Formats: sequence, structure tokens, C-alpha cells
Amino acid sequence: MSSNGGVGWDSIDSYYEDGGAVVLDPYDPLVCWSGGVRGGRMTVSKTTDGGESWTRYDLDAGYAYALAIDHFNTDVVYAGGDPGLFRTTDRGTTWLESSSGLTGYVQAIAVHPVDRGVVYAGTGDGVFKSTDAGASWENVGCRGVNALAIAGLEPNAVFAGTDSGVMTSLDDGGSWSAMNEGLDSVHVTSLGMVPGSGLYAGTQGASMYVWNFPPAVEEVPNRRAGGLLSVSPSPAPGPVAIRYLVARPARVRVTVRDALGRAVRRLADARAATGIHAVTWDGREDSGRPLPEGIYVIEYVAGDQRSSRKVVTLR
Repeated sequence: MSSNGGVGWDSIDSYYEDGGAVVLDPYDPLVCWSGGVRGGRMTVSKTTDGGESWTRYDLDAGYAYALAIDHFNTDVVYAGGDPGLFRTTDRGTTWLESSSGLTGYVQAIAVHPVDRGVVYAGTGDGVFKSTDAGASWENVGCRGVNALAIAGLEPNAVFAGTDSGVMTSLDDGGSWSAMNEGLDSVHVTSLGMVPGSGLYAGTQGASMYVWNFPPAVEEVPNRRAGGLLSVSPSPAPGPVAIRYLVARPARVRVTVRDALGRAVRRLADARAATGIHAVTWDGREDSGRPLPEGIYVIEYVAGDQRSSRKVVTLR
């Protein structure tokens, strides 16, 4: 433990032969859970006094690689590893195996910040999703998963650190795409999220990297004049109507960006005359493929004027 921002460290628990995971209670700084292996057993420990004393729980033969606390109810804690995933609903007094439908060693666990009961687990066989707090699991994609993170400001965005790079899903695991630009090693071993700022990735054989989320994920009001851009409806079960005001002749660009700030559709890119213009977005990317429902940003740029609006699409 460090109490001076990482300048120095003190050992607070030398119980494990090999430690695999640690997680802090989001509401009580004195409560911490740790996991690892002791005597060949998959073991989890809890302290309620900042590490002065610990309570131990032997779950099974094996190794605890991952821990997660349910922020809706901190009595619920998930422990994953070899041989599977276990859950307690009474702060460790009793543990039940919760691995139905789940295969492989659990390397990572992430609890959804908005949808109660939704939990993700990462194994060598993929990302598994549970919608019933771990009672059952479904493989939703990827392989060789070592780490998981969920974007707090865009909770439909799930990130997986895998043996082949960082994969992202913007629709709760429905589809996945790679985001490996800038990585010198695609063997990603850990992920950390700073909501609204960036995604941090630790790699094997290279270094630590950060993917900075562009400011386009936030609405940017025009600083010179109001009413430059309107987007409706939102939520949008069908086409999105976009109207924009060109104050003086200029090259105009209207771009659709996803929750990570990536351009997915260019709706306008040409010089436009003064006046009100309109365009419609059909929910597809430039290639014509339908995009998953979720939060998107309509970005408008004309000369030195810029504005953007969020839109929620439904399918």
C-alpha cells in the first residue's frame, strides 16, 4: 500500500504465495478485497480496517485472478480465476460457484455501471456476458481476453484487452472492432479507464499506452452564435433529420462520430452558400453497413465555427 502517491510502498499482507487481484470498495476506503493462491487454493481475502487485519476465504483448488464489487450492492462480490467464477451476496460469508455457460479461466470481471445485473467476464475463450448477476453466461465475442473495462460516461462501450490488442464494443457486446493504432505490442495485459478522458492499456513486451477520447464525444456549443445545428429526433428509431445554418459561404463538414470520437459517416463535405441546409442520416456508416444503436455525435464545422449535438439511435 502507498499513502504518498506511489513514492513509497508498505507491505500490508504477505499471506499469498502469488497475488492475482485487488479491488477497493467504491464507498468505504478501509474495505479492500484481494485474491491469489495459497497452498494451491483459490483464495480471497477481505479487510475492513485498511489492511490491519484480514478474513480469508478458500473457494476451491486453483487461483484467483480477478475481483469485482457490485456498486449497486457492495455485499455482492465476484471472484474469478481457475477453475471459474464465484459470487458472494453477503460480503464473503458464503460463496457459490456462478459459472453456468462460462468456459476458460476468468482473467477479468467488469460490472455494468448502469444496468443492474449485467456483468462481464473475460477468459481465453472470449468475453462472457451475464444479465442475471452471474447466474448464467453467454459468450459475446473475442478470444484471449486478459482485461476488461467499461466507459462510465458511455456505459454501452465495453473494452477488452486481448492477446491480439484492444477490442471495443459500442453495443454491450453485440459486435466488436479493433482499436490498436499506436500499440507497439498487441498483447494487452491490463486496462484502466478514466471516464471522459482516456483508456489506458498495459502491454507485454512494450509499455503503457493511452487512447485519449476526442472532445467530439461531448456536445460543443457554438461560441459565436446560437442555433447553428439542430438534430431530431432523439432518441431516433429511424432517420435523423439534421439542419444547420451557414452564416457565410464556407466549406462545410457534417460528420457522424461514435462514442469514441471516431468518424463513422461523412454527411457533407463541400463549400456551401449562406443559409439553412438540411441532410438526413439513416443510421449507417460510410460503407452502408447499419451501425448499432447507441449514442452518436453529429459534428458540424464551417470555417472557424463548430458545433455538435448528441443523438441516441434505436433499432
